[in-house]
Amino acid sequence: MSLALLGQLVGVAAASGTRATLTLLTVALVARLGAYTLPAGLSFLSSNIGLSMLVALAVLDELVDRDPELQELLALANVGIRGAAGAIGAWGIDGMMDGAMPESATWLLGASIAIGVHLVRVRALAYVPEGTAGFGPRTWVAWLEAGGVFGLLAAVFLAPLLALGFAVAATVLGAAVLLAARRVERARHRRACPHCAAWIRKEASLCPKCRNAVPIERAR
Repeated sequence: MSLALLGQLVGVAAASGTRATLTLLTVALVARLGAYTLPAGLSFLSSNIGLSMLVALAVLDELVDRDPELQELLALANVGIRGAAGAIGAWGIDGMMDGAMPESATWLLGASIAIGVHLVRVRALAYVPEGTAGFGPRTWVAWLEAGGVFGLLAAVFLAPLLALGFAVAATVLGAAVLLAARRVERARHRRACPHCAAWIRKEASLCPKCRNAVPIERAR
């Protein structure tokens, strides 16, 4: 397997962890324009019906992604959706390159990266305030993510090695931001449980880990 192909696989899988249906839509559009040929099992994605379904799902995914309550309700489903999109996207890219990897390895690589990116993203977004009237920091982050996904997908097809570097750098940066945000969260909003030493919120009256009552240190 060439390094360029690895860059395409990692790039598509990483993008799927953030914007699952948008990634599949881009892969299908590239195939529809004749730049690549999807494997037989995925050729329906580039049909009129397939593209229409992906456009509708991409719009729905974008709307749901901006609603924290829906995200929490669909938490488990989102893991499956991102993982499936990563697997399908990687399979499509690998199939365009005449199947350089075994299908099972392609699915596993795509799903694992997509789920990993999604979980890091979910944890990082927990520290982003929602704002008011549906427009605030979360909306700005959503726009930045969408732009980043478009840039990453463009690199996947135009400069695969750049896509690999971008995906790795973004993952490392995301992990660093998450660790920094966790430290700030602990310093400002959390304290150690006097019974089990778990980090709990200062407003808590009950430790979620050991279930013991704790004194409220700060009222909501």
